[in-house]
Amino acid sequence: MLWFFGGTLGAHKFYLDNFFMGVAYFFTAGFLGIGWLYDLFTLGRQVREYNQFREYEPLLNFENLSYSTEQLYNRRFYQKHFDREKIILQIARSKNGRVTPMDIAVDSPISLDDAKKELDNLVSRGYADLEVTETGMVVYKVLGISSQI
Repeated sequence: MLWFFGGTLGAHKFYLDNFFMGVAYFFTAGFLGIGWLYDLFTLGRQVREYNQFREYEPLLNFENLSYSTEQLYNRRFYQKHFDREKIILQIARSKNGRVTPMDIAVDSPISLDDAKKELDNLVSRGYADLEVTETGMVVYKVLGISSQI
């Protein structure tokens, strides 16, 4: 609804915290309607990316980063600029140093296969150990993370 009634004025861009595009839409009437029409086909993805960012924002520490809001909502920008290892380490810290690839995949935008590769990389570099539980589940224990919070 916001896109339909206020799209040419950028209302939906402001709602998605995309201030610069909102201003551009406002002063150009949605790039003479072309941007407004383009958003008809892409707004669903834009909203999903915005919601995903909001979901993962507490997990990631953005205090010292100087990226624009638009860059932070772009999934390709995430994959290129945010260190997967740091995300994995933060999740490991929240789980007392013991994680599985499934934990990483569920709690972050990292895929299950990529999570396993990253955890195996930590093991090969000596930053984590593999443990096998009594039930046969493989758990990665990240070294140097306190088991007490």
